[in-house]
Amino acid sequence: LNSVLYFLLFDINTPFAHYQASLKCPQNRGRTRSRVSVGSSFVDPRTKAVLGIQKIDIDRFAIAQITLPNEKPISVTEAKPGQNWPFQIAGKKYTLLLESLDWTAQRFTAKVYETPNQ
Repeated sequence: LNSVLYFLLFDINTPFAHYQASLKCPQNRGRTRSRVSVGSSFVDPRTKAVLGIQKIDIDRFAIAQITLPNEKPISVTEAKPGQNWPFQIAGKKYTLLLESLDWTAQRFTAKVYETPNQ
């Protein structure tokens, strides 16, 4: 009963819930994922990489603003799911990924993950 009440009080789709879940799963270490509403920004808490979506069109393209650590902001007028932006911090390589765009709900999913050095 307590676990049912917990899920009724705490929406599992909140960005904080995704972040907490990623910390508990060993295979998710090194990456952060979040589902965010249009008009808001995804901010990776570890790297401070930022992806903001201003608008999602019916054809699943988005107007995006990306700010990567130690780089100038990037404006993209036709961002699409699967598009990614690599960056580095202190010798570690990361990738910011626009994972999905949901025109109906006006939400997007983004994640940052560490890419192995080769």
